[in-house]
Amino acid sequence: MAIIEYVRTPTKELFDLLRGCFPFSGVRVRPDDSFFVARENGALIGFAHFTDKNKIYLRGLGISHVYRNQGLGTALLGAVVEHCGGREIILTTETANLSAVKLYHKFGFATHKTSNRMGPYLQMKLSPFN
Repeated sequence: MAIIEYVRTPTKELFDLLRGCFPFSGVRVRPDDSFFVARENGALIGFAHFTDKNKIYLRGLGISHVYRNQGLGTALLGAVVEHCGGREIILTTETANLSAVKLYHKFGFATHKTSNRMGPYLQMKLSPFN
């Protein structure tokens, strides 16, 4: 059973998992970024990376490969949604990442716009007005 924790300061272990989940993107962590992390037996197995301003910007949601399809994405995204307290959440995901799109729709995210600037992407929003 994974434990979900709120983290403000990323560790080397978290950076390694970020890079492992998103190997082709430049992983950037801003000073006002936060994380929910999932741990099992002390090992870091997943994260939700977000910026908490007036709106919540979900920067990434990643699960270690062997722990996928076990409900961790749901638990981590649920922690972010609860943390935001009804504020708008904005994210961008690859159109082809069908499991992510399905998860976001399950939480009530709606497609806001599409982009082909660096490949086919969807910008999605969850707001009190959806």
